[in-house]
Amino acid sequence: MRRKELLLIILLLVALAPYFFLCLYALPFADDFCYAWTSADRVSFAHRFLRQYLGWSGRYSAHVLLCNHPLALGGLQLYQSAILASLVATLGAIFFLVYRTIRKVWVSIIASLVMLLFYLTFMPQLAEGVYWFTGISNYQLSNVSFILHLALFLLWLDSRSSLRFIFYIMASLLLIISIGFNEVGAALIPAYYLMAVIVLHRFKVHSPLAQKTYPAVLTFFIIAFIASAFLIFAPGNLVRGNKFHANFHMLHSLFYASLQTVRFIGTWLLTLPAIALSLFVLSEANRLPDTPILRFNYWFILLLLIFTVYMSAFMPYLTTGILGQHRTINYSFFYFIILWVWMLISFSKEHLEYKRASLNFISVNPFSIIAVCIVAMVFTGNGGRVLRDLRKDNFTTYRKEFMARQDNVIRHPEIVIPALKTVPECFIIVDARGDSTWWVNQCMKYSKIEIK
Repeated sequence: MRRKELLLIILLLVALAPYFFLCLYALPFADDFCYAWTSADRVSFAHRFLRQYLGWSGRYSAHVLLCNHPLALGGLQLYQSAILASLVATLGAIFFLVYRTIRKVWVSIIASLVMLLFYLTFMPQLAEGVYWFTGISNYQLSNVSFILHLALFLLWLDSRSSLRFIFYIMASLLLIISIGFNEVGAALIPAYYLMAVIVLHRFKVHSPLAQKTYPAVLTFFIIAFIASAFLIFAPGNLVRGNKFHANFHMLHSLFYASLQTVRFIGTWLLTLPAIALSLFVLSEANRLPDTPILRFNYWFILLLLIFTVYMSAFMPYLTTGILGQHRTINYSFFYFIILWVWMLISFSKEHLEYKRASLNFISVNPFSIIAVCIVAMVFTGNGGRVLRDLRKDNFTTYRKEFMARQDNVIRHPEIVIPALKTVPECFIIVDARGDSTWWVNQCMKYSKIEIK
């Protein structure tokens, strides 16, 4: 490893350090108290699981976690440890997939750290995406599971060892798990595999790789379809859907999902880090191995990218009538980054065999370009919000106020729970209200979780 690569890794770790540090200040909100309350119920896990699956939603993977909520099992320390573990797992999953694709260790480390930093910086709702156990249980861990599934699939594809069959079984299990976290994943993942089946069926006559891959991809599509049906047609989804009275307006959903797709893709791409890093990828793509995956049709990847973001907006509009929180956009943003980089690499390999003069500066100064982008991400987006909160010492004030309120709720359950006065910008989720009938207030009282 060269000196500049080491400096980049250090700079990236410093830029990411605040996000990991904030796990120490992550505190439960809203649904966390509800699930902690139900997890503490003295019934079997099977009873708790079926109560959720039959009476609330079909998210079978999420229910495994939420029916064993860390607040009920180990308190705040376990809660924060779970959030930290999710963040570490996200980085690990990205690295595993990137390394299986480009096969260069130090490049994979830098690329993974840059992708994670970009993801955390421009995630639409950081609190719900990273620092909320209910959020990571329904969305973030689905991303992690599916990326690990893809990495194991690639490992199976390249392996010649006796472990090959184990890689395939593990990939199949992770596919089932990844679909079971939320409805958007249950729609997107089978759609991905259906597209893959169609493409491979078209090329398998002329391509040995397509012939080799087609049976596994077809099997994964069948598995994904069955797993999605198990989630989507769960009895609990009907119960939950009846609580929304403005849902299933098709034209409204199609139109507003289109607007949100343009809005979020534009927001993510029209930033200095996105523009500079995109040019960098274009300039350096030909240094990567010339594999069929990296030479895949870039138009198809672009359509897949737009479809991913569109579906993450369309499904909330269709099923609830509103986009509401940006949890589903958080979910698709993870795939957006990977698909965008993949598309740029494919485009570069197709059209920029010899670097054009406009990209020469970037090729000559890769360290400077990446370093500037890292610094820019530290001070913009969620990075800027974190710095402002740290400068004002909002996290310490927030924790003290939260602990005092929770202690008061435990000692005096009859009181009306006040909203917090100080909540860091990057931690805003759903708080208590002055209305004692508000479901958040009720869960906070009934959970009786003493937080220390």
